[in-house]
Amino acid sequence: MSIIPPPIDITNFHPRQVALTAIVGGFAFVMALSWNNFIQSVINKHISQGDTVKAQAIYAISVTVFCIVALYVIIKLHLFVANKRFSFL
Repeated sequence: MSIIPPPIDITNFHPRQVALTAIVGGFAFVMALSWNNFIQSVINKHISQGDTVKAQAIYAISVTVFCIVALYVIIKLHLFVANKRFSFL
């Protein structure tokens, strides 16, 4: 079994697509940071200061649910664009 990876095919390399992907990733990172601050502020407002474990659990669960929903929507939108059809179920 060889540990050398196969050669990478760069015939379909498009610099504009790479640049666009990097820009979109940067904006997504900024949005994630703003959601991070928002969710932490809401949790800290509604939970007393002594319940840090409870607050962290609520934060982790809420971020996980948000990410799952966002990824589901992104995948469905991608399939819509790729296949020209759309259904949520």
